[in-house]
Amino acid sequence: MTQRTRASLIAAAAVFLACWQVLPRAMAQVLYGSVVGNITDPSGAAVPGVTVKVTNVETGLVREIVANERGGFVLPDLQAGRYDVTVASPSFATFTQRGIDVSSNAVVRVDVQLQLAGAAETVTVGASGA
Repeated sequence: MTQRTRASLIAAAAVFLACWQVLPRAMAQVLYGSVVGNITDPSGAAVPGVTVKVTNVETGLVREIVANERGGFVLPDLQAGRYDVTVASPSFATFTQRGIDVSSNAVVRVDVQLQLAGAAETVTVGASGA
């Protein structure tokens, strides 16, 4: 093997190793955000089985999920944008929080304390400064 061939192989190996070190960090970047939260009643007890809906204000895309047995929910893989979050259950007033900013690689927490329902009652909260 000539000196020049050896130098070329060493250079190629160095480039490969440099790319190998950078690759996991590049793959770890997240292009989406998430909305998470817990749903409770006026006493602070968890409310399971509640429907949670997020609506992208700009695109109109709607995603729904049902809260787990502890009243928790996770809506992952949301495109960056402004969202409205609506929580609905037959025994409680419908809750809507408007103007939630979700950015890439971010988790936004929306905890909701539902109020007992009157006749066709809705609770709406405007955008937060967070």
